[in-house]
Amino acid sequence: MKELFCISLLSILNFVCWGQIKLPAEFHCVLGEGHPNESYFTNGKITFKTYPWGHEGLAGIEVVDNIQDIYNQKIKFQRTKDYLYWATGKADGKYIYIVLADEAIQFTVKSDVNDKVFSDYCVWLLKEIRREMKTTKELYFTNYKGSDCFGLK
Repeated sequence: MKELFCISLLSILNFVCWGQIKLPAEFHCVLGEGHPNESYFTNGKITFKTYPWGHEGLAGIEVVDNIQDIYNQKIKFQRTKDYLYWATGKADGKYIYIVLADEAIQFTVKSDVNDKVFSDYCVWLLKEIRREMKTTKELYFTNYKGSDCFGLK
């Protein structure tokens, strides 16, 4: 059964429903110190994080440009036929893989090593995002397992 939950974006008095991408059981949530966007999932080797750019008023190529600037142009995005952007590379000592869904939701996979496990999780993430796009038709996603990662009860 597909789980959905809604987060109130009080600044615009609107509700957004995010489809959940379920991570394997060995991943646990690490709550961010400040804002819930600082929270992430890890199994100790691989880290999954998502970030909603839409709340900053950015979309599409503006988000791509912003992310590339953050990584000092060390990564370059490519656009897929189904309107996703993806990039991979090494920055800040970590291997990263980023998928930008709905031109405003950033999914990042990070690892210290570029091995088969990292590669398999990158492929898995893209497949899960595409699957969610087909089932929800909303193009809003989260890799959080439950509302506890947002600090909500």
